[in-house]
Amino acid sequence: MKKFNLVACASALMVLALSVQPAAAALKANVGGLSDYVYRGVQQSSGTGYAGIDYDIAGAYVGAWAADMPLGIETDLYAGYGFAFTENLSLKGGVLGYFYSDDAYDDAYEIGATFTAWFASIEIAKGVVDTNPDTDYTFVALTGNYKDVYAKVGAFGDDLDGNYFEIGLKKKVNDFTVGAALVNADEDLDDQAKLVFDLKYEFDVL
Repeated sequence: MKKFNLVACASALMVLALSVQPAAAALKANVGGLSDYVYRGVQQSSGTGYAGIDYDIAGAYVGAWAADMPLGIETDLYAGYGFAFTENLSLKGGVLGYFYSDDAYDDAYEIGATFTAWFASIEIAKGVVDTNPDTDYTFVALTGNYKDVYAKVGAFGDDLDGNYFEIGLKKKVNDFTVGAALVNADEDLDDQAKLVFDLKYEFDVL
């Protein structure tokens, strides 16, 4: 039932994104590579290539992102809507599914929101991992940004535990984005610090 509800939300958001007037439509794609694929403090793979595509219409968006895993491919599908209250206050909400081509990994489904105020943002997500029985989790992260530098603290709750700290730099040069981050996770996650490098190329499709 939980997975059904999340899928229903995703379908509704996709319909919304595709039905909005196309005046501000944008279709972008990206390709890149990571020295280590670390997500929310947990290492997923030691070095991977990835690609994604995003469609945005007047605040509504749908997208897909895929990465090479040690066993098979991870594919993330997402949709949502974001809007600005003022120049410095904005809110974005959406749904996200993590799907894997190999049974060694468990699919997961998530709904969440991010509120941004000036240089800081807070992300709150509620998800379920397709295990037997299902694994419920919450995720909360607080991020601060100053120009190209950011710092983030994230924590899991419910059936999953652990927290991590991340500090990094993302610099955009023309159509390329170069990133570096130090990620330090506690013993409930990876119990290690990782230095991660990222190079991404983004281009307009439409």
